[in-house]
Amino acid sequence: MKSFFTLSAVIFMAICLSSDLQGQSSVLGKPYKIRNLEIAQYDFPNTMDWKTAKKACSKLGKRWRLPNIKELKMMNENRKKLGNFKKDWYWASEKVNPHFSKKGFLVFNFQDTSEWWSEVEIKWNVRAVKGAY
Repeated sequence: MKSFFTLSAVIFMAICLSSDLQGQSSVLGKPYKIRNLEIAQYDFPNTMDWKTAKKACSKLGKRWRLPNIKELKMMNENRKKLGNFKKDWYWASEKVNPHFSKKGFLVFNFQDTSEWWSEVEIKWNVRAVKGAY
């Protein structure tokens, strides 16, 4: 009986790990490289709040993270080459200026190239990056 539960646990963990890795490869695809910055080929399939987005990027592997505003602007300038961007808001890694009365993080809009702040609980699109631009 003990070996049955052990085997069941091993199979369950293998299935969970496999589905997690498939999710990673479906987001990373074949990453694009611009200078020293690698950009995941695809967005995460679902919008996320900021904390979940930050965690999801780091789970992709060593040094994968949310992009900063400068990197999002560069991605927008190259969006025809990069492809697969929604005309919508994307999370950035930077906090809003602490002197600003609102608390939150910056977001960037691929529709009209504007940047704004957002409360961390709101769900936006996420594209992971690795390296530095």
